[in-house]
Amino acid sequence: MRSSNAVSKTISATEIRRRGLSAIDKALKHGPVHVLKNNEPVYVIMADAQYRELSERYRRSYINRIRQSLKDLKEGRTRKTTAQSLIDELGSEHMTRYTGSEPSPDQGATISKRSSKKKSPTAFSQAVGRALRRAAKVARKTARMHGTPIYVWENGKVVAKKP
Repeated sequence: MRSSNAVSKTISATEIRRRGLSAIDKALKHGPVHVLKNNEPVYVIMADAQYRELSERYRRSYINRIRQSLKDLKEGRTRKTTAQSLIDELGSEHMTRYTGSEPSPDQGATISKRSSKKKSPTAFSQAVGRALRRAAKVARKTARMHGTPIYVWENGKVVAKKP
């Protein structure tokens, strides 16, 4: 077993095969253990108490984020809008951040980094759409994993749904 620093312990998969669970038990006395395969970390092994604490912290954090979102909604710090208007707004912010100027009316939401090459708004919109779908998939997976509902905006209301 080797240690990359005082906090993170590592052990190779080969050593686990050779020495069995005793290698893991010994390493776990000093905290979580990263298992290396081909010199790359692929797994983390931790004591059950550490895992439960980590899961509980994650659950509390998730619930606090939902509570804060509901509080924002109740206090009027939200706005009703469409995905397309958010995409257009993001395109405008992106343009300002990279060029230092707002897009002119003839540019629309064309996105430009400090180069002369411009991306089409549809490419950006498609990328944002893909990112939103990935985020929704992760949210559903996380909600299923922790047995919590997903809160969505539906017919002008926030609704809790089972994932």
